[in-house]
Amino acid sequence: MKKYLSAIAMTLVMTCTVTACEANKSSDVSSKENSSETVNELADSSDKAVYDTYEEALAAYYEYVAAKDYDAALSVMLPESACSLIKYMKSEDEIVEEYFYDWWDINKKLYFDEVVSEIQMDDAEKQEYCNEINAELYCSLQISEKYEQFPPAEKLEEEISELYDQVWITPQQTNCPNYISDIRNVKVHLATTNDVDIYHTAFVYLIDGEGWRVIRIEDDPKEEWEKKITSIADMGHSVWTSSLDLVNEYITENKFGLAEKDWTKPCAISTVPDFCYNFDKEAALEFCEDIYSDIDGAEKYDFFIAFSGSTMTDIIICSKDDHKNICITPSGSIDIGDEYENASDLTFEKACQLYLENFPS
Repeated sequence: MKKYLSAIAMTLVMTCTVTACEANKSSDVSSKENSSETVNELADSSDKAVYDTYEEALAAYYEYVAAKDYDAALSVMLPESACSLIKYMKSEDEIVEEYFYDWWDINKKLYFDEVVSEIQMDDAEKQEYCNEINAELYCSLQISEKYEQFPPAEKLEEEISELYDQVWITPQQTNCPNYISDIRNVKVHLATTNDVDIYHTAFVYLIDGEGWRVIRIEDDPKEEWEKKITSIADMGHSVWTSSLDLVNEYITENKFGLAEKDWTKPCAISTVPDFCYNFDKEAALEFCEDIYSDIDGAEKYDFFIAFSGSTMTDIIICSKDDHKNICITPSGSIDIGDEYENASDLTFEKACQLYLENFPS
């Protein structure tokens, strides 16, 4: 993708960083006095809710993502001119479409509780973030005003790239109006139904007439929950790989008659015998012991390995001494009809029970 789409899309995903483009260019920064007229244009272009506080914006953002209303969540992040452009671009490009929705799923069913602190930024940092957002908003506004109907994506990308080159100078300089009257970096506590403390950091910004918006969300890597979940997730990936190899080995050697087993029917292997399903418990016990032998440290974990339609579908895993913090690999959640339950809202026992009740077909 071209620079503009990379800049604006990467700003939305949790791994984004301040754009650094062509730092060797030089030009004067446009005067902030030019900003009011364009700010009004931005405000007039959207009929979305205006959030008077960044707490309101954060609450709306998480509520929309939990409900999988991604277009509404996008409207909390950007003015309508930018939203319509991004939605058009992702509708025209499967890679962007997949990339866009992959990262949304990370935040399933987490609800805003409170802002616990503000992370201080110096003036230079604030200016960099403001410049990045200003350039993106300016490009989206110019393109949206130019077309009643967007041209093919390839042509649009070329125009956006050229426009971005004109306005982006360095992280400290842009040749476009300033739309932002305030920007903050805050630490957010999120609510779950499982009493698990989860924290994110969020960049929020204010446009006069547009209210507060949320531009960037990240997990807080310093939190104990994040460290714990990361280690559990890593073990889940190791158990996944080991399980695939062991299943093939057991079938090849016909251990416990598994070569004759009807693998199209749902089944589950678990370190907790009560959660074994449609699978010989003696075979499951040996299978789990083989995984413990195969992976260093795996004996400290309980897991539930689900199979459906001859395919391994998910692994639910947690530490043996803490069944409250779990990972579900790779899906991250359990579908329940038209609803779903997120891993952060479940204990190991509840997750296994729900999975057995709602086995994917």
